[in-house]
Amino acid sequence: MSPTSRAPTMRMNPSGTRDMPTFIDELAKDEAKNQPKGDSENAVKE
Repeated sequence: MSPTSRAPTMRMNPSGTRDMPTFIDELAKDEAKNQPKGDSENAVKE
C-alpha cells in the first residue's frame, strides 16, 4: 500500500468529495452552537 494510492483515491472518489463538505457542515453546525454566529459564519466561508 503506497501513499500514492491513498491520496488520489480520496481526491478522485466522488463519495469522499461529497462526504467532506457534509462533514465540514456538521462541524460548522456543532461549532455554531458553542460559538457566536458571526464568528462561525466567517470560519465556514473561509
